[in-house]
Amino acid sequence: MSGRLRDVARDHVSVAVAPALQPRRRDPFEASGAIPVARGFSLATPDLRDGCVELADPRPVESLRLETPEPEPRHDSQLDSPVAWTALHETLALRTADDVEFIDLTDAVLALVGRHRLVSGFVNVQTRHTTTAIVLNEAEPLLLDDFRRTLERVAPRLWGYAHDDFRRRRHVAPAERVNGHAHCRALVLPGSASINVADGALCLGRWQRVLFVELDGGQRREVSVALVGLSSRRGEEESA
Repeated sequence: MSGRLRDVARDHVSVAVAPALQPRRRDPFEASGAIPVARGFSLATPDLRDGCVELADPRPVESLRLETPEPEPRHDSQLDSPVAWTALHETLALRTADDVEFIDLTDAVLALVGRHRLVSGFVNVQTRHTTTAIVLNEAEPLLLDDFRRTLERVAPRLWGYAHDDFRRRRHVAPAERVNGHAHCRALVLPGSASINVADGALCLGRWQRVLFVELDGGQRREVSVALVGLSSRRGEEESA
């Protein structure tokens, strides 16, 4: 091949290929300062200047300009007020009644976001029990019945579970519940859910709800909620 510069056009983008072009600055990943593309050929390391990517060879070549989109304007956003970094914890206490129960926590979690003026960040909702779960799903009543039947097929209540054989188990707590099925059901469900927060609202889909799943009710239960992100100080300024 001759030493003349050859332009290879693909999809309207021109890529300059030449034998052993030497870049102005060394590539930290290549001792030779070039990225090999084929035997006997190399592609010079790009040099970023004034928003353009240019090959370092001093001879004129077609440059590829980087198009940077303009940021979308924000109107009437809580971010217009002073904000502060927030990382805090809350506990939700509840009492379940049924053996298998779905409790909608969405409004309670949203209330915590509003109370602490969380503007942007995330909320992590975690159960503190091994026979419960946290899921993001739809709270339609017939669908919840489908969930119950599905869980029964996954781990039927009347199966013989070694966990329920108190003669074989060690360290059995007083008033221990027969709940091997509940532990096995919890095994296939998540114990927590992380929900993004933007402009003070939970980033949930149209039908998504934050559901606490009871698998061994009824009992007193606790849910750990962590809120992390930027919180607005607008209310503090107004009350000051």
